[in-house]
Amino acid sequence: MGADTMANPDLLALFPPLPEGVDPGAMAAEGVMADGFGGDRASLGLRASDEAVIRAALAANPRTVVVLVGAGAIMMESWQQGASAILMMWYAGMAGGTALGRVITGEANPSGRLPFAIPADPADLPDFDRTATAVTYGHLHGQRLIDARGSRAAFPHGWGLSYTDFRLDAASVTRLGADAVTLSVTLSNTGIREGYHVVQVYGSRTDGPYAGEAFVVGFAVADVPAGGTVTVPVQVSLLPVGAWNPDAKRVEPAPPASVVLSVSSYAHDPNSILCPLA
Repeated sequence: MGADTMANPDLLALFPPLPEGVDPGAMAAEGVMADGFGGDRASLGLRASDEAVIRAALAANPRTVVVLVGAGAIMMESWQQGASAILMMWYAGMAGGTALGRVITGEANPSGRLPFAIPADPADLPDFDRTATAVTYGHLHGQRLIDARGSRAAFPHGWGLSYTDFRLDAASVTRLGADAVTLSVTLSNTGIREGYHVVQVYGSRTDGPYAGEAFVVGFAVADVPAGGTVTVPVQVSLLPVGAWNPDAKRVEPAPPASVVLSVSSYAHDPNSILCPLA
């Protein structure tokens, strides 16, 4: 969408009126929309007016479900404790309304998982300057940056709820190769609804340049009937916890003896199963 969009009268006629005092021509000239109407976000929170609407709805009805539409992390600390449920729709497309109705009414069981961590404090994100033309970042970001700072995530990497509950019962190595591992994981659905679960494996090293840092090294999706138990094979790569070899110009897989695997439902899941390879 070009910067002149909000000055095009044919397109403006398709949208609700802009707030009083907002000049679409000035916004187009600036290249960034005012008050959060388009352009890069100045912060990861919602607009103050949106948060006010959410807080008013929560005060009127504590059973309010807040539905978010977005492409990335959204800070929710000022209101999320009051919501009975929060649903992240991403950009759902033309069938999004139907999908939302099926999930809200319980016809469909949600099973999505966060592909990133949402911090409780925006200070636990890499510095961001939306006017910068170049920036250099270190290797720490997301969940690993939160971990390195000794902070907590409001919603950790891999987080997601469902209308049923799952339990990881056991994990064992069934095949160990030079750069890959196959795990056999026992997963139980302890609830009363059939559902999908994402078995996640986080790997860390006891030595090397990033010792102690957790990386996603594998995952698998499983459909488990209510009250049922299944065995889930999970393919795990040792390359994410490997090290760069400057002579060979490639990443060398980590020696299995230095790797500890954590089979989890999300990052830092207290019910994780540790699976050392030594």
